[in-house]
Amino acid sequence: MPCSGNDGEDIFFANTVVKDGSDKSELLQLFLRNDSFEDAKFPELSKAVKYFKETEGGLGKMCKTVEDYARNYAKDYAEERAKISREEGRSEGLAEGRLEAIRKMLGSGVSRDMILSMDTPKSNCKPLKRSCSHRCEPRSHQHLKIIT
Repeated sequence: MPCSGNDGEDIFFANTVVKDGSDKSELLQLFLRNDSFEDAKFPELSKAVKYFKETEGGLGKMCKTVEDYARNYAKDYAEERAKISREEGRSEGLAEGRLEAIRKMLGSGVSRDMILSMDTPKSNCKPLKRSCSHRCEPRSHQHLKIIT
């Protein structure tokens, strides 16, 4: 039964476990083999497998196909990792900017209560505990929030 992949190719799923002596079953068993073979029922498949496994031209095509696949996979992976890294860097930069803004507010005399009134997730509080411990009482950090 075919299904369409996201690259426009049709993908077919076949059950290779069934060994009922049918032509389909025998053909699927041939696809599981790693060696070249001669099969009178499927001479075209036999010929193609022999070409790709035993001739210089076939081996060259297979190598090129595998190299192209590996290159494309590596390129796609690198692009995805770069995107993730940029997003992480952006988030870290925003967090640092928020911390710097809070440090400046504290240094400019903005009241702790005013800063505490700015509502943000508690997960952003940990870095601030270290950065302003000299200005705040330790207990005040439990509820200190950073602008998001």
